[in-house]
Amino acid sequence: MSFERNLRKEERCQYELRDMYRSFGYQPYRMGKFEEYELYMRNRSFLRGDRILTFTDTDGSLKAMKPDVTLSIVKNYTGEHLQKLCYNESVFRPGDSGFRQILQSGLECIGRVDDYLQSEVVTLACRSLAMISDAYLLDVSHLGFISSMVDALVPEEARRRMMKAVGQKNAALIRTICEEEEVNENDREKIVAVTQRYGSADVMLPFMRETILNGDMQEAYGELERTVTAVQAAGAGERIRIDLSMIDDLHYYNGIIFRGMVEGLPETILSGGRYDNLLKRLGKNGRAIGFAIYLDLLERLDRERDPYDADILLLYEKDAKPEEIIRAVNALRTEGYSVRAQTEPDTLRCRRTAYLKEGAWRFND
Repeated sequence: MSFERNLRKEERCQYELRDMYRSFGYQPYRMGKFEEYELYMRNRSFLRGDRILTFTDTDGSLKAMKPDVTLSIVKNYTGEHLQKLCYNESVFRPGDSGFRQILQSGLECIGRVDDYLQSEVVTLACRSLAMISDAYLLDVSHLGFISSMVDALVPEEARRRMMKAVGQKNAALIRTICEEEEVNENDREKIVAVTQRYGSADVMLPFMRETILNGDMQEAYGELERTVTAVQAAGAGERIRIDLSMIDDLHYYNGIIFRGMVEGLPETILSGGRYDNLLKRLGKNGRAIGFAIYLDLLERLDRERDPYDADILLLYEKDAKPEEIIRAVNALRTEGYSVRAQTEPDTLRCRRTAYLKEGAWRFND
């Protein structure tokens, strides 16, 4: 049997993704399992979940079992040169029955991120999803587009509520807030329209052009258009969809954000975007973009995983000689089978059953 056949889907993807990222010049990044708790405490809203597994170190300091890789990478970024890093790491996050160790793959591009590098990262997000499943979508947005529209049309004191309503695609709440703040009907419906529309770049980019109100929206539109166009030129844009209602924490994220879904999973398996603001919060200079893939979710998609305990169940009698059993097992393995040898069938799931008798084995069919 091949090495790949023995790997679970998430393990196989881990190796394939690493090879792809390295072919684009991303260097492997390794980090320790522990980090100062204060780093995560100060940036809880950046994390996927707000519970952190902690312990007291031998020196009395409070440490955390890392719940996130990006924060640690940014913390160690020197700000001197462009860094292109990829990783396969375990993070520790709460689950249904306590904390779980979760396998995560991803990449980060930090430093002088230009239009090309941004489109490269989004292209790699598409190609990563394609490695997992042919049936995927990557939803893309630009935080500057909708936030600039809200800033232009909604009074300052209501903007936080409005952005939350936008993120929820809650047209009724958007209209209620506009009525309370005396936003005129025409502007109200502009916000609702941007929130509710969803589709391919060919449909959404012309729609976005028609709704531009100011220079900030124009700049956001231009950046999104350039990125999507470059990804399409790379042959990876067919499954991109634009969803302008996607909202992430503006204290950390800015610019383009994206989320990836695959058929069969009810939740996001890939998330990423521009996080220049996180660099600033940690006292770093530069631009940054990256994404993470939550490989633990592939356990639900592992339909390719072999449902059998072994190819062959080799049943032998209790008085069979060990050397005869070994010869039979090796003979079957030489033919490429995996073999489970024992005296009773139990409840094992095997493709075929073979019997060893008087030193010779045979199939039962």
